[in-house]
Amino acid sequence: MSEVNLLEEELLLDDKQVEMLAFAIKPEDIKNYINEHKEEYRPWLFSEYFTELNRKYNLITQDFISKMYESIREPYTNLKLMLKK
Repeated sequence: MSEVNLLEEELLLDDKQVEMLAFAIKPEDIKNYINEHKEEYRPWLFSEYFTELNRKYNLITQDFISKMYESIREPYTNLKLMLKK
């Protein structure tokens, strides 16, 4: 069986094809893909986490989320730069 990178091929799939493909993808493959693209997913995951908290508890405003993200992003970036040295 040959491998095809659907993202690079820009193939459009209908709902049934997507459903069938979902069963063929191993959880390890998803985890590996996310690990390889951490920098791309980190802000999205952070946003999803706080959105879920807001949905559950209705305590967090968008302004709060923005401030939290900014307060965490700078130390993370600095730490990442320090580790590269």
